[in-house]
Amino acid sequence: MWWLYAALGFVYLLHFTTAEEPKIVIIGAGASGIAAASKLYEHGFQDVIILEAENRIGGRVYTTWFDESWVDLGGQWVHGETGNAAFKLAAPLELLEASGEKNWVEFDIHNSKGVRLPLDLSQNLMALLTNVSGEANEALAGNNGSIADFFTAKFNIELQKYPTFNETLVKEVLKMFEGLTIATDSSDNWTDISATGYTAYQDYPGSNIVNWKDRGYGTILDVLMKKYPNPEEELPIMNNTLLNSEVVNVNYNATDKKVLIETSNGQKYTADHVIVTPSLGVLKEQYETLFTPQLPESKVKTIKGLSMGSAAKIYLSFEAPWWSSNRDLILLWDEMDRQEYENDTSKKWLLDLIGFFTVAHRPRMLCAWINGAGARYMEALPENQAFNEAFTLLNKFFGNSYNITRPTAYLRTNWSNNKHFRGAYSFRSVESQRSGVWANELAAPLLVDGKPIVMFAGEATNSQRWASVDGAIDTGFREADRLIELYNTKNPSQ
Repeated sequence: MWWLYAALGFVYLLHFTTAEEPKIVIIGAGASGIAAASKLYEHGFQDVIILEAENRIGGRVYTTWFDESWVDLGGQWVHGETGNAAFKLAAPLELLEASGEKNWVEFDIHNSKGVRLPLDLSQNLMALLTNVSGEANEALAGNNGSIADFFTAKFNIELQKYPTFNETLVKEVLKMFEGLTIATDSSDNWTDISATGYTAYQDYPGSNIVNWKDRGYGTILDVLMKKYPNPEEELPIMNNTLLNSEVVNVNYNATDKKVLIETSNGQKYTADHVIVTPSLGVLKEQYETLFTPQLPESKVKTIKGLSMGSAAKIYLSFEAPWWSSNRDLILLWDEMDRQEYENDTSKKWLLDLIGFFTVAHRPRMLCAWINGAGARYMEALPENQAFNEAFTLLNKFFGNSYNITRPTAYLRTNWSNNKHFRGAYSFRSVESQRSGVWANELAAPLLVDGKPIVMFAGEATNSQRWASVDGAIDTGFREADRLIELYNTKNPSQ
């Protein structure tokens, strides 16, 4: 009877891969789109293509070659270990290094008058920031406002314990803490960040700053596609990815219960299912024209209510390091200088530059981090102007303590200006809280006859790990699983 079972198996395989083979189009070749495609291919789906608007894959995972090193313009660190999809994939391949293993970093705080704080005081202040942040989840439970009230009150109490701190210095340190705190949410200030959202975010155990050694986060794409570590096992994702294919309309009311996808270059594709992965920033800007018919009111409300944040980087490479190799350079603004810059629209963006940070395994590089409104402003400036103003600021704060040399090369991000992103990553704001919207509503698929026809993935659709690459990967797997369950397929390798 073995021949009968074999024949039936062949008939099933032929049936699935011909008449019953679903056609799936994934919009966006970022981490979530690549993750979805990889899992679908692993489970026997054959008719899967990705339409990518950019001329590269990766989305907000963007590792590029700069001054003899790989650097990350987008996602840079793996945040947390246990439970983290990126860590689970990369750690067994010995691609990662947790903070504290070989790259313990201290903090060197200077004020805008060029005065260095004593190193022990700098360490104590940064420890205070870490400790209060660790208390925030419990303290903010049930709070329907922003995180600002808690942090402001708590830091004020703790800073009063420093006998040399007067009222003005307390205020200055408080602003420094605000800049360092909101960097993880890419918001403009901490009055924007929802306390409910802050506590809903799931932190994973383990180091929160895990680096990629001499590689970059783009390596995760090769791991997902099985191009690394064994290229002969690579899944056919790149062969089925069409670059420079910006989708301008998704018609999920087309005939025969198919989805019709149209690109800006006039190409049209039909699909049984489409997985939409563009950023929340793109959805905010294009939801009225991107979908036919218009999205349901609940989804539109969610797109409007969730917030897209801005963050930017400027990499500076030097002929040789002039700073202490294990010290991040943190900015503390003198109140009078802050007022001067606040009143000058051309300089105001520099107030959102919070520090110049060392880059693991890149001993000649510093990376300036810019928050919120300052990030958007900087990315709109001519490149030379942005670089020169950042370098001038570096000299203003640290020139008295270090023999600063001119950088040999610069590189900056452009997330806010790029119409294919319109920001860095999502966050749950006070406005999100007022609107009563959550990521799970954005993640809900559009159904036709009970089947998921238009599906949504990407970091903004993750209700626990938004603003992270691993969160994006999880959502790609989630939507692939939705189709795997629908078609009841199994991984051929199992």
